[in-house]
Amino acid sequence: MTRSRLAGAAGSTLAAALAVSAFATLDASASQAAEPAFDAFAQTCMAGDAAPAGVVAAADQAGWTKGGAAGAPISGFTVTASDTRTKHDGDMVFSLYTWTGAKGPITASECQLQASSANLAALTSAVGAKIGVPSAQTSAAKTTFQFAGPLSAPKALAAGQSMDEVAAGDGLYILTVSAAGKGAFVEILKIKK
Repeated sequence: MTRSRLAGAAGSTLAAALAVSAFATLDASASQAAEPAFDAFAQTCMAGDAAPAGVVAAADQAGWTKGGAAGAPISGFTVTASDTRTKHDGDMVFSLYTWTGAKGPITASECQLQASSANLAALTSAVGAKIGVPSAQTSAAKTTFQFAGPLSAPKALAAGQSMDEVAAGDGLYILTVSAAGKGAFVEILKIKK
């Protein structure tokens, strides 16, 4: 429906403007809200910038409970903090593991979320729409995004830009969405030098 038709139907320009604005907001968030695993990931891992303190605070505020299976940090890193959370949403179960650590001058923080069921295509699409950078690698069962931080304003890596250079700046982020049986595994790793 065009704006002029909407305005005529609503009887006022203000009502039409509000309706168009509400429709645009619903349309922009529809792909992200369609997948519960995306919502769980966004409200914890992304809200907490992949670091345990922020992830746990966001999860606790959203009603997650302590517990769940611990994941595995990157080999060779000395873990300085880690935690787990879990949440049940109807038939779905979400498990969260987050850690931070160091290996020499490199620090890493990671948040791993496993969903017991998920639509992998919808989840991958929602993640891609949220971060707004093209995938670095895609297969039927896994998609990886690499970008420069901060997580609140992701930037695509520039052509020829080294990962070391990005890590020395605002941080290198590697976000992976992969199939896990009937569910999905979403993890975000932040590397900083």
